[in-house]
Amino acid sequence: MKIVNILISSVALLLVGYYIGINNNSTKVKETSQKESHVILSKDKKDKTKEVLLRESISNTQPIEFKVKVISASMENEHVDKSLKKIKSMFNSVAQFSEFRLLKDHSFKVKVGETKKIILPNNKIIYFTPRNIDANKSLALNIRIPWVLNINLHTKTNEGFFQGGLKNGDDFIILYIEPNF
Repeated sequence: MKIVNILISSVALLLVGYYIGINNNSTKVKETSQKESHVILSKDKKDKTKEVLLRESISNTQPIEFKVKVISASMENEHVDKSLKKIKSMFNSVAQFSEFRLLKDHSFKVKVGETKKIILPNNKIIYFTPRNIDANKSLALNIRIPWVLNINLHTKTNEGFFQGGLKNGDDFIILYIEPNF
């Protein structure tokens, strides 16, 4: 029992030391406002000047709505859910899937810079993080499934796209993602 307490205390001390070290070596970010640039104040003794973070300011504070269809696709049966007829026609030229079943239909809103997560049927978690909306009305989006996928992409409003490749038993999981901003 004493060994377990010593191990727990050691790990706790290591974490505290790591946290203190990170805070002493990192820079402090100060946001002036949502429509202005972000400013970094350096803690480095040699460089006391303010540096402007070269990042577009967030001018769109409206949340972005996402519609995500989680689809199971296989080559075993001949079945297509009624709501997925259009999606099957998109896949005819790319893959030989003959069965499309709608597993989940998610709809959620998330603001730029925030992260929303959903749980997939195979118990993987997918994270959606809108990064920015640029002058061309294109959304910079990060989609991440830990240890599986981490992708940055650009998309337009109401233009859906597919992300696939995950397995759910013998079937494949295909995500149809449509942002609206």
